[in-house]
Amino acid sequence: MSGALPLPERAKPIAALTLAALAGWLFSLLNSPLPWLIGPMLVVAAAQMLGADLHVPRGLRFGGQWIVGGAIGLYFTPPVLAMLPGLLPWIILGLAASILLSMLAAKVLAHYAGIDPVTALYASFLGGAAEMANLAERSGALVDRVAAAQSVRIILVVVLIPFAFRWADLHGADSYATASLVFDAPGFVLLMGATFAAGLACHLLRLPNAWLVGPVFASIALNAAGHASSIMPVALVDVAQVLIGCSLGTKFSREFFHAAPRFMLVSTLCSAAVLLGSSLGAVILGWLAGLPAPTLILGMAPGGIAEMSLTAGLLQLGVPVVVAFQLTRLLVVVSSASLMHRAAMRWLLR
Repeated sequence: MSGALPLPERAKPIAALTLAALAGWLFSLLNSPLPWLIGPMLVVAAAQMLGADLHVPRGLRFGGQWIVGGAIGLYFTPPVLAMLPGLLPWIILGLAASILLSMLAAKVLAHYAGIDPVTALYASFLGGAAEMANLAERSGALVDRVAAAQSVRIILVVVLIPFAFRWADLHGADSYATASLVFDAPGFVLLMGATFAAGLACHLLRLPNAWLVGPVFASIALNAAGHASSIMPVALVDVAQVLIGCSLGTKFSREFFHAAPRFMLVSTLCSAAVLLGSSLGAVILGWLAGLPAPTLILGMAPGGIAEMSLTAGLLQLGVPVVVAFQLTRLLVVVSSASLMHRAAMRWLLR
């Protein structure tokens, strides 16, 4: 690709989205899990590593999150909402385990990757990738290292978990279903309007993962009020996955692993260890709580809310439970990252 003529700047988003859509279609033919997410993510990342230098506007990823968030919220029917408070003790235990694992990963990363403890900490926190990069910049950490580590971890989790579950034939028959099983045009317009308004409001308020969290809560509110009368069309959710997968893939570049190979190697190994540790913790928590271990593995996985929720929906593994675990962790970690940073520094410097 390096010998080819460079694409005009305005053509790069079109090229990226075309490549992503073709990748999703190909992976769907191959019967891949989450083909419209994993295919675009891997193929666009590979093109980037070969020197393609593609990019897409941030607004497209926000649009994908908006659609997925609206779809996720439809699983929170009144019976599900009534059940969620009983999960709170287990959510807190899962959160504590996740924070402990991220602290241990930061310690290893700082020691073996030769970077400062602040960078290691924000590279290891299990919050949103963009949010951690922003907080890292304010704290004087190496933002490029934090963004790289967070991106690699998410892609590692998004690829490994669906394929591992497919290989192990792990799936469920959870009774969580969306509020409506039909498409209703007025209900769809209401759903899209309410979720867009919520996403925009959260974005203006600078809340973490605004375009996912806002639509999730708006969709839940419609459910609770009895106004959720339409499903989110499957084709639209597939388009959203293409947008998210393409955006994740463009985070990579040819220099990604060459700039700091030692850091990237240790960071990738730490991410794999955190994934393994969180999975073992989920199995133990599932045994204690009497909940399906595969559902809790997704709930505690060090991936993103959108990606893990889509996986749960594909495998019928309790989307509301996964969202409750993931969303609680995101909000707590992002809101308390600076406090945890100050509290952990003495230990990290030992």
